[in-house]
Amino acid sequence: MERKSVFVWSDNKAGFVQAVIVAADFPVFKKMGFVSSVDEVKEPKKTPEKSNEPKKEKGTKDEKAVN
Repeated sequence: MERKSVFVWSDNKAGFVQAVIVAADFPVFKKMGFVSSVDEVKEPKKTPEKSNEPKKEKGTKDEKAVN
């Protein structure tokens, strides 16, 4: 079985983590964001933090408008 090192960004001192996988499994790991070279590791784009407030359902009416 051929082995392959893969890398993914991490919030640690090195900026990445490394895993050794079976080379045939690389397409699956690639879909999860792993790359085959440490030089290809990139920090993911930050997304705005989501609010914990419950979402209003679309198409519902206010209680005042119904009554």
